[in-house]
Amino acid sequence: MLNKFRKINLASLKTLKLAICKQNHEFQKTIFAAYFADNSA
Repeated sequence: MLNKFRKINLASLKTLKLAICKQNHEFQKTIFAAYFADNSA
């Protein structure tokens, strides 16, 4: 029972980590775009 729960927990943790990474990447792209737009203006 506990082992099953641990497996599920680990999987959801991985998914969460992946989602955060993706979000962070999008955020960085937005920041860079804004930064370059400011500099070229």
